Amino acid sequence: MILVKKPTLLFIILLILSCSNGDEEANQPTELQKFNLTVTAGSGGSVSSSGGTYDKGTKVTITATPDSEYLFKSW
Repeated sequence: MILVKKPTLLFIILLILSCSNGDEEANQPTELQKFNLTVTAGSGGSVSSSGGTYDKGTKVTITATPDSEYLFKSW
């Protein structure tokens, strides 16, 4: 036969507190930042995208294509 002591009131309170949700803000969904990107090409070429609205952290690849009588130098 195993003897088990009755839990004390302090133990019960600690158990209840450790099972609580904690910080309510931690359970709230985070709002993503959005960014508007506008891309235009000058004379002598084109770009693969006109831009758009993107979430923070989104990687966007844009390709610049020069017209036949032009060379692409840099962004």
